[in-house]
Amino acid sequence: MRENHTDSRGIGFLLAAIFCFASVPVFLRHFTGFLDSWTVNGVRYALATCFWLPVVLRTQGKTEAGANVWRDALVPAAINIVMQIGWAMAPYHNTAVVIGFVIRCSFLFSTLFACLLLPVERGVLRHRLFWVGAAGIIGGLTLMYLGSLTAGGTTLLGISILVGTAALWGLYGVLVRQRMARYGAALSFGVVSLYTAVALGGLAFAVGDWRAAAEVSCRDWGLLVVSALFGIAFSHVLLYRAIHILGPVATEGGLAVLPFATALAAVLFLHEKLAALQWLGGVLLVVSCACLISTRYRKSPARNNAATS
Repeated sequence: MRENHTDSRGIGFLLAAIFCFASVPVFLRHFTGFLDSWTVNGVRYALATCFWLPVVLRTQGKTEAGANVWRDALVPAAINIVMQIGWAMAPYHNTAVVIGFVIRCSFLFSTLFACLLLPVERGVLRHRLFWVGAAGIIGGLTLMYLGSLTAGGTTLLGISILVGTAALWGLYGVLVRQRMARYGAALSFGVVSLYTAVALGGLAFAVGDWRAAAEVSCRDWGLLVVSALFGIAFSHVLLYRAIHILGPVATEGGLAVLPFATALAAVLFLHEKLAALQWLGGVLLVVSCACLISTRYRKSPARNNAATS
């Protein structure tokens, strides 16, 4: 009963994270009309960091003996910085709908990195369904790209940016579980976001056209604030909680429903759409992710022993 209650809490955190993350590609696509990717990154992360800074200051000293959240957050933060650069560049080369579908291949990378870094996850590699799902993801990406050759929506560079970002996202989720599980979700992300905000803010001033932010309308500043809160501050902490309870593989698998929520939002607010071949590739991606997550619950003897020890 207690385990079921814990799983229910994890699923609740995951659903809330899905709601927040679904809006991100739509917001980012909108911002391409008046800000460059470096400035968008710097502004959004600075706003999100300000939200969690009081939590960090209040709780950083309340960790277990020998723990150092600033040290443990260094590697996840480094991965997050590079990932956020790719994430912000993606909307300049892809539509929001394409982003929503292709970024889900992060689940394949999450599984592979989990098997590499977390021994308890390696049992999934023994299941045939895992390899079927992995092949399906590759097939889905191929169909998405082939469909874009005639319908538009992405380019080879755009797909490459998304796949690279997805790989980093998968690694990031595993590192969060491996290195940050002993800390609260708000403290964990608060420290990671501080490192990230400093790096992205520096890049915004060094590379971006940060002066353009002064000309942004009040309405669009409001959207920047909302996207920072829902797309970064809230979503990442909710994701941390889900990862700590459900594990990185199950969490990434649950995020497979995100593309459809993003596609609906993109149709309503940006009037974007996919061609038939792109829809086929997108659906194949999501179904393949479902195949992968099903292997997560076909526990091997090693996983069962780890779960009961």
